[in-house]
Amino acid sequence: MRRWLLEAGTGALALVLALVVWVVAEQENTQQVVIRGTQVIVQGLEEGMALHAVTPDAVDINVLVSKDLWETWQASSETKLDAYVDVTGLGVGQHRLAVEIVHRQPGVQLLSVTPAEVTVELERLVQRSVPVRAEVMDSPPLGYDWRTPEVTPAEVLVSGPEQYVDTVAVAIAEVYLRTARSTASYRRPLSLRDKQGQVVGNVVDWTPRTVTVTVPIEQRPGYRDVPVRVRWQGRPARGYRISEVAVDPSIVTLFGSPAAIDTVPGYVETTPVNIEGASGNVVERLALIVPENVSVLGTQSVVVSVGIMAIEESAWVERAPMIRGLGDGLHVELSPQAVDVLVAGPLPRLETLAPSDVQVVLDLTGLRVGTHTLEPMVIVPEGIRAETLVPETIEVRISELATPTPTSTPTGTATPVITATATAAPPAPTATGG
Repeated sequence: MRRWLLEAGTGALALVLALVVWVVAEQENTQQVVIRGTQVIVQGLEEGMALHAVTPDAVDINVLVSKDLWETWQASSETKLDAYVDVTGLGVGQHRLAVEIVHRQPGVQLLSVTPAEVTVELERLVQRSVPVRAEVMDSPPLGYDWRTPEVTPAEVLVSGPEQYVDTVAVAIAEVYLRTARSTASYRRPLSLRDKQGQVVGNVVDWTPRTVTVTVPIEQRPGYRDVPVRVRWQGRPARGYRISEVAVDPSIVTLFGSPAAIDTVPGYVETTPVNIEGASGNVVERLALIVPENVSVLGTQSVVVSVGIMAIEESAWVERAPMIRGLGDGLHVELSPQAVDVLVAGPLPRLETLAPSDVQVVLDLTGLRVGTHTLEPMVIVPEGIRAETLVPETIEVRISELATPTPTSTPTGTATPVITATATAAPPAPTATGG
């Protein structure tokens, strides 16, 4: 009996010692942490009710957590702790509720929550329609007026806590006309305002969020917008043409008495710009010619740009290919011995084109004895294009030069005589009109 008691006592002591060791180990591997500013979540909000406020709306949570888990939380910036209050079945008014903490991970021991309770204020959820009004934030161009804007839809549905919905007086759509000179439509967002014109916060919702605003814009009597017509005199240099004519501004506003404005044709002309002999762009500031008793609103002149460019033509030229890279001791025969090249470019440049300006080159580097079909390379000067080559390829026959043989003179003295096949220099290229 004593032996049994002794063994039992020894076992209990070992269990206690093991428990102490485990507790000490756990304490060494854990730390107390305060997680601050956790937002309070409201659950159980019933239909027809709206949340007015939660005071305070965040709490501090004191937990005991393993060091490993805390390091993981810090690395991911996520503690996986939720603070919430349940308002199921609660009506309008203020309610003092205990904060519940939920954690989704083992190894966490909740110690305390500060504060342990928060005040939740509930209100009745209401909806009502409010009118929409458009506000024009700027002015149309001088000489124009805008009329009362039309808004579609004319009302929006506002919903939220009764206290805030009751303060909403109107929904505002702000519109900027910029440079609009005729009736314009805009898709604009809305903001809710109270009777003092102050913006109501995000505690309410509204639908739709945007509306279409149409602003009628009309020109005042005695004003008229007309395009500018450019006049020029002279002709560009030979071989050049007018490529474009631009004017800035292209439309000007005239003003005067309504009777005088009615006599103005559908345009206004510039004083002539001189382009005689021009071979490049001409840019000038020119005055406008307007009838009597009519004036130009704003600037009295315009900038005229006349683009001048060379007339492009094409021409056929015949060229004998130039040989490059023929190996030593080799002879070459070409078929055909010349090709036709269609070149194109500005007419003044084509008229001064020299035969040496266009070259056709055959590169035979690395080619051995035999027959080859090659596509020659065409070299043209800057500003000229090679558009077509006829034929596109040349047959090239490469052979070895004949070996020279010695001959004897009648006097018996041996004098070597060398015979070789030489390739004639290519004939000078000639140009033929296309």
